[in-house]
Amino acid sequence: MPQLYIPASYPNLFRPDGWDAAWRAAKNAAGGTPLQVLVFGDSIAAGTNLSYAKDAWVEKLRALIGASYGNYADYSNNSQNFLVGHPWTPPQNNTQPFVSNVNYGWHTTNYSPDLSPVACQRYTTPYPCTAFDLHYLDCFAGKWSYSVDGSAPIQIINAANAAPDTAHAQVKKLSFTGLSSAVHTFDWGWQTNAAAAYIHGATAYTGSAGGLALARMAVPGDAVYYFTSPQGPADRLSLYTNKNPQNDATPSGSGVYGFPMGPHLIICEMVVNDCNIEGRALSPVPSLDTFTQQYYRLLHAARRARPGCSILFVIPCYPLATTDDCASGFVNQLRFANYTQAIYTLAQAFGAAICNVNSRWGSNPATQGFMATNNLHPILPGHADMAAFIQQALL
Repeated sequence: MPQLYIPASYPNLFRPDGWDAAWRAAKNAAGGTPLQVLVFGDSIAAGTNLSYAKDAWVEKLRALIGASYGNYADYSNNSQNFLVGHPWTPPQNNTQPFVSNVNYGWHTTNYSPDLSPVACQRYTTPYPCTAFDLHYLDCFAGKWSYSVDGSAPIQIINAANAAPDTAHAQVKKLSFTGLSSAVHTFDWGWQTNAAAAYIHGATAYTGSAGGLALARMAVPGDAVYYFTSPQGPADRLSLYTNKNPQNDATPSGSGVYGFPMGPHLIICEMVVNDCNIEGRALSPVPSLDTFTQQYYRLLHAARRARPGCSILFVIPCYPLATTDDCASGFVNQLRFANYTQAIYTLAQAFGAAICNVNSRWGSNPATQGFMATNNLHPILPGHADMAAFIQQALL
């Protein structure tokens, strides 16, 4: 089993020999092919309590990597905080708020219950491009429509014939190519049933031959627990094998969906919500065993898509209200030590690295200026420190 070692200059960074072989090989080829990174995360990665999307550690890390390798593509999920600069708008042209659903697809996603004959939301590409993909979930019966750049709405008829229809609960893709080089918009809505239009995320392409392709599976409130099979279709995690969900409902297909599947590097920052919800009256009951087993299944699926892909765990700060200078309100604080140990066990099983922000910031994250005294979510200097720390692991 790989042994973890501690670099002298970064005592909270743990890296086994060879953990980043796939990452290094991809960096060497990044001039002509995409350097694919997938980030699993929660509200910390999504930037909860920040004002601007660019200030979250994921975006800061994107800027640091992109400065060296350029940018190829960006997947942005439709479940973030809709901060300034985020490509998805909040609900528009209606009065009903979005509903969050944890049961389907790659990550927790919002949908609209609104049946008004108007657009419910808009995606705006983050830069001028000639191509983008729209990823949606065909889970609920009904019809919906979309409009690109304000054109007449085009109708989609879902294959699903129930609510929900787990046989069709797959991610599907609409690809738009050959566009003029400009910032483009995608409006969706005009649905006949609630959640008929279930928009998961979108990918914009810069048009470069190579560079960083970043996928953000960072969703406020998301947890590894939500991948448990009883929460949705039994083969949900098989979506990460890069199979073609357009027509493949089996758990073993592989190799045809494309970006954002098949990353060279996975950054895993989902742990705090699993710890916080342990013991709640949910079905199945969240537990440390569930957390460990689902993470194990998730990473196995991802390595089916990209054998040997590099894995980096990020352990966020989870302060103890009894001794530390931040009383976050998150519960099971002493149990977090067990979740931390589970991550170390998973890292040894997968030959993965760990950035332990919890031990790096210690008992006084607020005094250091990384967190407020009453909130788990880092403030601006905390996000900057996390990005710089993670970048050290990737050098």
